[in-house]
Amino acid sequence: MAALGAFLDWHGALSADVILGPDGPRFIDINPRLVEPLNALACGVDLVRALVEVATAGTSRAQPDGRPGARTHQLLLAVLGAAQRGGRRDVARELVDAMLHCGDYRGSREELTPGRGDLLAPLPVTVIGLAMLIRPAAWRHFVGGSAGAYSLTPAAWSELTRAWVSTGADAREAGGVVGARSPDRSA
Repeated sequence: MAALGAFLDWHGALSADVILGPDGPRFIDINPRLVEPLNALACGVDLVRALVEVATAGTSRAQPDGRPGARTHQLLLAVLGAAQRGGRRDVARELVDAMLHCGDYRGSREELTPGRGDLLAPLPVTVIGLAMLIRPAAWRHFVGGSAGAYSLTPAAWSELTRAWVSTGADAREAGGVVGARSPDRSA
């Protein structure tokens, strides 16, 4: 990540989903922001503090290694996913499991809308949950523009891949970024 940040001359938050395979790391999602800071905090790593320290002092104190096994969830997204996958029964099961802290919610903390100390925080989940119970197909209304505003379309990906191939460039030659690869849909 340090090599990537240096190559990009990046000065803010940077997070990535990486799959380590036999040929090295494959970056499948890179974001110029913090991602899931509550999950990191539950693991013992305070990403928000580190980001504020970097913004104010130019550096951050060392963070401890994260403790494995911390569980967090985002019920709002889970409810929308349940509506998309199956309908009312799946939405109801998701909500009941979350309320009873069973199944995937056993030992897990809410990330997006934690209710402790903020009585309005659960309101979006309540509204979306009721809407999905009444009309599950309405999930499209709530997620339609979320990733579409910044995601690559299949046509854009094809254009990028064609441009990459036409240059004959290799990512390692182009910037010296460790683990960089040419665009590959299998990543």
